[in-house]
Amino acid sequence: METLDFEALFAIMGADLVKLITLAFLIERGLALIFEWSWFIWLKKKFPTLLSGTLISFLVSVFICWFYNFDIIASVMDPRAVTTIGVVITGAIVAGGSKVAIKIVQDLLKMGPGARSVDGPRVGNG
Repeated sequence: METLDFEALFAIMGADLVKLITLAFLIERGLALIFEWSWFIWLKKKFPTLLSGTLISFLVSVFICWFYNFDIIASVMDPRAVTTIGVVITGAIVAGGSKVAIKIVQDLLKMGPGARSVDGPRVGNG
């Protein structure tokens, strides 16, 4: 069995992390359009269990990860060993991960939620 060198493994992990964060943003914004429509809100009141936003986000995320064979666990362990459970876990991370993705970006840019003020942008949370 051939082993990957660490440089190639870290490159794959970095690319997959960017994909994970981007996918979390895209799915959240794409589904927000549906979840905020008046007809969806009306239907959700009629069928609250069936039309759970969390459940729909999870199913859409798992489907997209399955369709593109995207397994973040495999990228950490062995990029050639994509598994069904890894794809489902990746879908769960994507479905609930937009808040984490925003936090990661804010931490990387050293910008908190109130990073802008009247006097101009400020760096950091303080």
